Amino acid sequence: MTTLCQDLRYGIRTLAKDPKFTVAVVLTLALGIGATTAVFSMVNGVLLRPLPYPRPQQLVWLDEFLPALAERFPVLPVNARHFMEWRQRCSSFASLSLLDPGTMNLTGRGDPEVLSAVAASANLFETLGVQPALGRAFVPEEDEEGHNRVVVLSDRCWRRKFSADPALLGATVTLDGAAYTVIGVLPPDFRLPNPNPWGAPELAIRAQSDLYLPKEFIPAEKTELMGMFNFVVLGRLKAGLTREQALAELNGVTTGLVKTVGEDLGLRVLVKPLKEALVEDSRRGLLMLLGAVGAGLLIACLNLASLSLVRAERHSFDAALRTALGANRLQLLRQALTETGLVALLGAAFGLLIAGAGLRLLVRMAPSDIPRLNEVRIDGSVLLFTLAVTVITMLLLGLLPAWRMAQSRPEQVLRGAGRTVATAAGLRIRNTLISIEVGLGVVLLVSAGLLLPSFWHILRADKGFHAPTVLAVEMAPPPAKYDSWEQKRRLPARLLEEVTAAPGVRSAALVSALPRKGQDGVSSVGLAGDSRRDRERPMAHVRFLSADYWGTRGIPRREGRPWAETDRARAVAVVSPRLARVRWPPDEGVVGRRFLHEDSRE
Repeated sequence: MTTLCQDLRYGIRTLAKDPKFTVAVVLTLALGIGATTAVFSMVNGVLLRPLPYPRPQQLVWLDEFLPALAERFPVLPVNARHFMEWRQRCSSFASLSLLDPGTMNLTGRGDPEVLSAVAASANLFETLGVQPALGRAFVPEEDEEGHNRVVVLSDRCWRRKFSADPALLGATVTLDGAAYTVIGVLPPDFRLPNPNPWGAPELAIRAQSDLYLPKEFIPAEKTELMGMFNFVVLGRLKAGLTREQALAELNGVTTGLVKTVGEDLGLRVLVKPLKEALVEDSRRGLLMLLGAVGAGLLIACLNLASLSLVRAERHSFDAALRTALGANRLQLLRQALTETGLVALLGAAFGLLIAGAGLRLLVRMAPSDIPRLNEVRIDGSVLLFTLAVTVITMLLLGLLPAWRMAQSRPEQVLRGAGRTVATAAGLRIRNTLISIEVGLGVVLLVSAGLLLPSFWHILRADKGFHAPTVLAVEMAPPPAKYDSWEQKRRLPARLLEEVTAAPGVRSAALVSALPRKGQDGVSSVGLAGDSRRDRERPMAHVRFLSADYWGTRGIPRREGRPWAETDRARAVAVVSPRLARVRWPPDEGVVGRRFLHEDSRE
C-alpha cells in the first residue's frame, strides 16, 4: 500500500508538470469513453438486458406464414380462429394471449381525449407474469360477451388523467360512449412488448398503452379460417418444453384447420423467442454503431500511445537515473502504468458525464421503431463495461511507453549515447501504431463515405407529395354512438364539410391511412380473364379517400383525371406507378383499363 501511494504521488506530480499533455489526453479519452459508453448503454438496454418479465426465456412470439404471400408479406399476424384452436388444443403452453391494439375515446372526465388501448385475452397479465399495483387483473369469464366492461389503466394514464386517485378503483369511466369499471392500475415500470412484424399501423402496439380491456371477438373472427390475419399473439411455454415441441404441435393443429377449407395452402406457424422478435430488426444497426465508436476510441488510444512514446523518450533520462539508483524494470513498469491509470480514470470519470448527456440525446434522436428504448439507462452492467474499457484503454495507452521506459539503459543515457538508439526503436513502434491508425481511419472514412450519399439521397428523395402546410388528424368515432351504417356513412361527409368551411382552410380531404404508415388494407389485383384464385394473384395496398385528397396532399398525377363526387358510386380507382408497371405493358396506357380485385370483383 505504501508503494502504491508513492507511485500515485509521483504520478500526480509528473502529470502536473505537463498540464497540456494531461488535459489533451483526459479530454480525448473522455470523449472516446463517453461515446462508447453511451452507445453500449443502448446496446445493453435493447439487445443484452433480459426482458423485464419473470422467466423471460419462456416467452415466445407467434406469427403465421403463407407461401403464396411470402414475397409481399414474409410473416402474417395471427388469425383469431387459429388462436382459439391453439389455446384449446395445444398443451405446450402454460398460457397463450392475443392482443388487438387500437384507440378509445374517453369522455366525461374533463376534455375528451383519444387514448391508446389494447384489447387482450383475459390471461394477458398471467402470460407476462405481471400483477397490477392496485386492484386486480382480468378473470377468465371477463373474456365473454356481456362480462367484458372492465378496464385496467396504465400508471401513466392513472396519474395524468385521474390525478392518481385511489378511489377510482371500482368507479366507472366512459369509453367510446359505454361505461367501463376500473378494476386495476398497472405498475409504473410495466411495458408491453411491441414488435410490429407487418408494418401495419393498426398492429403497432404502444409499449405504454393507456388502457387494457378484455377482447371480445366478433362473429366473423370466430369463424374465418383463411382471412382476417389481424392479431398479435404471444405465449409462455410450459417449464421444460422447447420451442421446437410447441412449433410441431401448433403446425399440426393449423394443418388440420386448413384442410377443412379444402386447399393445400402450406400455412405454417412461426415461433420466436420474444426477445429475438423484439430486437432482431435493430440488432445490426446498433452493433455497427458500437463498432464504429469502438474503432474511434481505438484510433484515439493509438494516437495517444504515439504521443506517450515521444513523452517517454523525453523522460528516458529520469528512468535511467532511477535505474541507476536501484529501481528495477518491474518498478518502472508499475510507475508508468500507474501514471497512465490516473489519466485513464480521469478520462472515464468525465466520460461518464458525457455518456449521460449523450445517451439522453441518442434516445431522443433514435428511430421510433427501436424497441425497449424506455429500458435504456446507465446501470451496473454499463459501469462494468466502462471499467473494462478504461482498463483496456490504460493498457493500450501505457504498455508501450512503459516498456520503452523500462528498456532504458542508464550507462547509455548518462553518457548521452542512448538518445539515438532510443529514437530509432521508438520510431519503429510509432510507425507501426500510425499504420494501424491510418488503416482504421480509412475503414471508418470509407464506411462514412458510402453511407453519406445514401443519407443525402434519402433527404432529397421524392416523397410523392408536397404538403408543407397540411395538418393531419386521426379520427376514431365511438362505435356506441355511430352503430348504424347510415350514421357511419354520413359522419365523414359532415366532418369534411365543416372542416372545409373553417376559416383559413383551403382544402380538406379524408383518407383511410396516411402515407408511409404501413398497410391499411390489401387486395388482390388481376386482369380480366385471370382464372387464378384470389390469394394467388399479386397483392396491393389499398387506401380509401375523398375527392380533394390529391390536391390537398400536393400529389401530382401522371395520367388521368382527378376524382369527382360522381365517381363515388362507380367502380373506379387510381393506381400507383409500381402497380401499373407490374400489371400492364409499359408501352400501353393505363387509364381506362379494367382489373379484378377481391374475389373477382371488377
